[in-house]
Amino acid sequence: MESKTGIIKEQEAEKLERIAFILKTVAHPMRLGIVHLLEQYPRLSVSEICEKLGSEQSLTSHHLQNM
Repeated sequence: MESKTGIIKEQEAEKLERIAFILKTVAHPMRLGIVHLLEQYPRLSVSEICEKLGSEQSLTSHHLQNM
């Protein structure tokens, strides 16, 4: 039987792992730019994101896929 503190520590560790995964996912300048744009304009298409960031569609799609 696991103690309450063991369960809490395990839950905290899982929470921290999820947070680390999210931070790692957006830890690229282009991905941060995409997130920032989508925060301002939630319904942008890939081509609109490319236009606003001045990036190629293949590269933008690659970053979106990794997010």
